[in-house]
Parts: sequence; structure tokens; C-alpha cells
Amino acid sequence: MDFLAIDVETACADQGSICQLGVAFFRARQCVRLESRLICPEMEFSWFNSALHGIGAEHVAQQPTWKEAYPELRSWVHANVLVSHTFFDRTAVERACRRYGTAMLPYAKWMDTCAAARQAWPQLANHKLPTLAEYFGIAYRAHDAAEDARVAGEIFLLAMQATGKTRVRK
Repeated sequence: MDFLAIDVETACADQGSICQLGVAFFRARQCVRLESRLICPEMEFSWFNSALHGIGAEHVAQQPTWKEAYPELRSWVHANVLVSHTFFDRTAVERACRRYGTAMLPYAKWMDTCAAARQAWPQLANHKLPTLAEYFGIAYRAHDAAEDARVAGEIFLLAMQATGKTRVRK
């Protein structure tokens, strides 16, 4: 099963204010590549978001905007299956694309790893990424987009195995 796991961090309550993008490339049930990009959201940072992920305006001042960074992401996706932990990330990408007038990613299917985890392990108290990582003993640093993407991909693989699914229909 090959797919890309995606996660974003945002500068403020506006979901299109992407300030970090993380992508984990999964091939043959292994994370084979991890990419992280800081992005200038061209919006003010809220203190809450900066406190959560540690990214502030000073970190992204010289970084590309979504419009400048997006072609690279689009080339990686190229009709792949995408996964993210909840659809927050899909909504954020859609809003950033709309804001800059770029076409949405050409994905074949976008899967929610949180929904997959709920189906696989309904007995758990919650299905947040840190909770799942701890439950499965996966080392990880929360609120770093690349780490979140990697762990979401690993959880997705575990959920597929637990539910007996071997592939995702496109």
C-alpha cells in the first residue's frame, strides 16, 4: 500500500494560514521519506498557535508563500492516496489553494486516519494522535508537521491491519 501522509500547522484560526507542511511518503508499508517545509502564511500569527507548535513570524519571514511552495507539493501528490489525522489538513489545503487561486491537489482519495482509528479501536478513550502514539509505543514530537504526518501514516497502517484491509480503493 503506497500513500502520502500530510499534516499542516497553521498561524492562526484561519485554516488557510499554513505555516508548516509535513509529508511522509509510505511505500510497501514503510515510511521511506519525510519532508518538512516552513511556509510564510502572509497572515499574523496568533499567540495560541505559536505556543502550540513553536513557529512564529520570525521563523517564516524569508520562507516561500503557499503559492510558491505549492507546486512542489503538487508534484509529490500526483494522484496518490493521501491520509491525514482528521480532515483539518484537507480543509487547510483547500482553503490555502482557494486563497491563492491554485487548483486543489490531484489526489485519488483522501483518508482520515482518526476515523480509521475509531473503527479499529473503538474501546480507546480518544483517538487523538498523541494518545494513539503512546498506546502503540510510537516515539513522536507532537505539533511538528513532519512528525504528525509520519505518525498519522503509521497509525493508518496499523488501523488497516487491525481491520483486515489490505488496500484503499481509489
